[in-house]
Amino acid sequence: ALKAAGLASMLSMPATGGMAFREVERLKALSAYLDSALPSLDRITNTVAAQKDILSEIPNTWPIQGGIGHISMYFGQNEYPFSAGQWYLHTGIDISTYRSGDPILATADGKIIDASYTAELGNSVTIQHSHGFITRYAHLRSIRVKKGQQVAQGQVVGTLGNTGKSTGPHLHYEVHLGTSIIDPLRFLNVRKA
Repeated sequence: ALKAAGLASMLSMPATGGMAFREVERLKALSAYLDSALPSLDRITNTVAAQKDILSEIPNTWPIQGGIGHISMYFGQNEYPFSAGQWYLHTGIDISTYRSGDPILATADGKIIDASYTAELGNSVTIQHSHGFITRYAHLRSIRVKKGQQVAQGQVVGTLGNTGKSTGPHLHYEVHLGTSIIDPLRFLNVRKA
């Protein structure tokens, strides 16, 4: 450690007594302590790196670039927007920025298993992630990925739009775990905590 700091020559100084001797002894003790701490620091570095890898495999980042937008419809029981007084289970969250074209990001590393158009979802992208997670991004204005492509967390997969059965520009975002549909906010809060 002292070599890296350019102080290694002080360790080879002759012990002449007095204050200089005490300072050299303190530097030797500090050097021994730092050398003994290196294995622990390596373990901590490896642990943090492993956690970073795990976090990039779980859908836990905001899906619109720049963290913009607000939730216009929450997961769960909601009034059906196309039929007043009728209720249904909303299988994701809707996020609006009041405009089309904002970049939509993959919320975790994964593989594109669908990138297509349907009358209900409009342009949509579905990503398969590690640990049984699947995310879906719907009503996109444009799709920027292809089926079979690997994507990284934070990579643009499309742009916010108003395609399919939609009342205005927004992103419909879903998280599935195995055969269960899960409230995406349970995972989007991971990074805030």
